[in-house]
Amino acid sequence: MLLYYEEKIINCSSNSIAFYVNGNTYWIPIDEILNASGKFNTILKALSYNWNYRGGYWEKGNIKFKHIHAEIIATFEDEEYGYADVKNKSVVDIGAFVGETAIYFALKGAKKVYAIEPHPGAYEELVENIRINALEEKIFPLNIAVGDKEGYTVISNVETSQAPVTLFNESDGNGIKVKKEILNNIIKKYNIETNVLKMDCEGCEYNLILNDYEAVSKFEQLVFEYHAYNTGIPVRSLIELLKRVYNCEFVNEHIYKKNDPNWDKNRIGML
Repeated sequence: MLLYYEEKIINCSSNSIAFYVNGNTYWIPIDEILNASGKFNTILKALSYNWNYRGGYWEKGNIKFKHIHAEIIATFEDEEYGYADVKNKSVVDIGAFVGETAIYFALKGAKKVYAIEPHPGAYEELVENIRINALEEKIFPLNIAVGDKEGYTVISNVETSQAPVTLFNESDGNGIKVKKEILNNIIKKYNIETNVLKMDCEGCEYNLILNDYEAVSKFEQLVFEYHAYNTGIPVRSLIELLKRVYNCEFVNEHIYKKNDPNWDKNRIGML
């Protein structure tokens, strides 16, 4: 059977699909396509950037991932966090997903990375990705959520390819309960140097900045994606508070415009 996808011919077998990219043929297991966030588009992008699927892992150079995700492409190809100064610094990575940013920071010279990911499926993949990249001495995974109050949050959607999840509002559905801790307690518990705080947590950055500014402002450098569309709160509310201590700058606008011609800075962006 032949399928046509984005003007590329795709051959199908019973358990794999052949992608024709840049003049080469790549057979990818169907299960692997289903595991990828972004599905077909992510697979095509990964192959076009010379990521290869071999022996149960995606590889490029010396970097490996159990599964490929759109977030990995954004981190390593678009270099969304290339502006962050992490060399010889400790990084708290809130919303670590499968470890793509934590691994990126470690490879860029970070001293330690505390990779915080509440989603149980993403966390399991995160731990595996740390192991296969031999970064256990640099990256410390934490399966917790971060909020302005201690307690628990409920992860209703446990499928990794559908993560990340928003933790700005509590889930009222059934799911897996994950412990939620406040940022100050995490800093004290793990004796963390407050050098860099990275946040990409689908809205929880608003909760932390607006409701726990005392803890957030301990960090020398903040790098984060804001999700105004998830919270209904304009980004200027964050900037007005942050500019008391920090110099604030919008970054990566060219990346957002490249990936989405209809990108709206008022809905999502990076600071």
